[in-house]
Amino acid sequence: ISINFFFLSNAYSDQLDIILGATTKHYCTCIFVSNLNREQCDKMFDRSISNAVTDSELTEAIKQTEIQVNQTLKEVVMSISDKSVKSVYAIEKGCHLDNLN
Repeated sequence: ISINFFFLSNAYSDQLDIILGATTKHYCTCIFVSNLNREQCDKMFDRSISNAVTDSELTEAIKQTEIQVNQTLKEVVMSISDKSVKSVYAIEKGCHLDNLN
């Protein structure tokens, strides 16, 4: 699986960066702003990613990637291979991206 993710992160680098950022912001907004539960956010994400990304291999890789939600720090982190993106919720800014690498 990690070889598959390595291939995806190299082959679709720009798309992957955009999707990782959009995904972490989706979960950040869904959980910390809208106060919805993780299951509701997962359902909305599954519907939107299938419509937004036309490459089925990339879509499946994104759906299978673990999304880490830290309720205490109010942050969402998602990583594939060498790429990690974090969205952080702050009252004054809402959800914003904080790239890890």
